[in-house]
Amino acid sequence: MPSPTTAGLILVYAMTCFLSLPVEALTAPDLAEPSSNPASADVEQLQSEATAAINDQEWPEAEAKLLEAQHRLHREFGVITTRQIPIVDQLASVFIAQEQYRRANQLKEFNHFVRRQTSDAANPIQPELALATWYLQSGQWRAGRGLVKSIRQAETSDLTFDPDWALLILNLELYNPVCCDADLALSLYDQAKANPISAPDLTALEQAVRRVLVLEGRFEVAQALTSSALPGLTRAAQLIPGKRLLKGAEQDRMMRLKLENELRLRRYNSGLSRDEDLYPTQLSDFSVALDSNFLPVEGPNGLEFRDRIKQFETMVGSPFRFNLEQLRRRLPARFYQLDRLHALEIKVSFDLTDEGRARNITFLDRYPREIRNLMRETLKAARFVPALDQGIFSAQEGFTLTQHFGETDSFVAQPSTAPRQPRQSPDDHLKGAPII
Repeated sequence: MPSPTTAGLILVYAMTCFLSLPVEALTAPDLAEPSSNPASADVEQLQSEATAAINDQEWPEAEAKLLEAQHRLHREFGVITTRQIPIVDQLASVFIAQEQYRRANQLKEFNHFVRRQTSDAANPIQPELALATWYLQSGQWRAGRGLVKSIRQAETSDLTFDPDWALLILNLELYNPVCCDADLALSLYDQAKANPISAPDLTALEQAVRRVLVLEGRFEVAQALTSSALPGLTRAAQLIPGKRLLKGAEQDRMMRLKLENELRLRRYNSGLSRDEDLYPTQLSDFSVALDSNFLPVEGPNGLEFRDRIKQFETMVGSPFRFNLEQLRRRLPARFYQLDRLHALEIKVSFDLTDEGRARNITFLDRYPREIRNLMRETLKAARFVPALDQGIFSAQEGFTLTQHFGETDSFVAQPSTAPRQPRQSPDDHLKGAPII
């Protein structure tokens, strides 16, 4: 059985080998074909055994098989070989299944390093696309936006338009506290129409641009886009994915207490007691997952260095996701037990304006005051793409939604060599309100 630090040691080993090898060994292509090389056959056998172990949830055995397969590829083809990428992705999925997200993040970043060393100079976006997608799915939205920004600053006019890259940029914007850049969204949409892309890709970009326009309050432009793309369509309102801030009386009260504490510390010239220790962080935001590939965690997104090295925090709930520890402090004490929290379902009905805002919130069952207050604040902060009546934005009455906090299914990463999956289907937790 491998030791708990096996994944970290393999990264150190890989970088040590990388520094010791000559340039020719690092950049030489993999000339041997898999079928004609004994090592490749052994690697395929190890991968098959690892897959069987994963299906049986034998995580230590799967980890050992995958690490052995990677080690054999290193000995045969060198440390910087693209053949190891599917293996490392599968190894990351093993750590994800065990909720070891930081170790999985190290492996994803190692794959990014390998892709950058072996990628085509004419298409530098592909290595960044895989890592930024991982950042999006694992809740590391600030890191994802930073990666996208660095690539956009280095872009040249001769780069081919990539619809997946454009869609990723727009999706990361949804999880920006200062959302969104409508002009950027419209610029990407114009580029998409000027390039030969598939109909599903164009539809996905239209939906993403529509969400950004609604969030920015550009309803006339969003209406014009909808009328041209979806003429005569009638459908229910749709919940917009992204990160939203809660603005409630509880948050205002805690901010006032923090300010009073800071003034007291300044008055007595005492800096021994930290504000965060006296008043733990309260529930101040929530998120809505973009699709089923989102992990039930949120990565470090702080501005300071001490924030960036924090552990991944557990998120719970659907369609609205909350920080688990902060949610426990907000709800009644009996919901501190996970089994009771997982059994909690909140059914609400409300009206939606033609701008996608919730009004006249009504609870369809009896709930404690803390739960009612939380859901009211959440629904007031949530945004919807308005309902369509013959292609025109319109209000909707009697919209129903069920919020639950049950356990989520385990996330298993797709190998990087797998074909691109189709666009996500509507979320079945919303009646008449799919997330697109």
